[in-house]
Amino acid sequence: MRLSDLLLVLTDLKGVKGWQGRTRMQKEVYFLRRPLELAIPYQPHYYGPYSEEVAATTRSLVARGLLEEKPGSGRPEQPTRQRRYRYSLTEDGRELAGMWKEKHAEELGKLKEALAMLELERESTFVLAVASKVHYIVASSKQPVPKKELTDRASKLGWHVKRADSEKAVQFLRDRKLVAIV
Repeated sequence: MRLSDLLLVLTDLKGVKGWQGRTRMQKEVYFLRRPLELAIPYQPHYYGPYSEEVAATTRSLVARGLLEEKPGSGRPEQPTRQRRYRYSLTEDGRELAGMWKEKHAEELGKLKEALAMLELERESTFVLAVASKVHYIVASSKQPVPKKELTDRASKLGWHVKRADSEKAVQFLRDRKLVAIV
């Protein structure tokens, strides 16, 4: 599955609300790449693992008129927060996603199965961001990582992860059988 197809089909599956932010898109694709066997590179970034390939593909889909990008604002009570972008399919994007779904029923089934297993929609973007940081740390290690080391390792990557947040992230990852943490 090409990344551009994945982004279009995922956006289609999200329906009218589309993607609620770039960070959410990055994190959902981060977690989906393993079960879908996609070789999408990620590196440490402020909000957790980040893929320039996902960002560039998103920009390309917007430029090609397949995705619509609407700037929103941060929370009114936190005016200094970064702007959150919303992504939805254009009419051409919906048509292309629909054609892909018709042609690739088996891959679509695998994608839906991965989405059901990961239950990403149930979690906040914040939880996904922390969980992706913890997952990145553990996946980059050659052996299981003790929970008590997670915040120190995150700090070395420039990430501030509170112990309580790392506990929630570990639970998220364990529930989905995504990591080995002692």
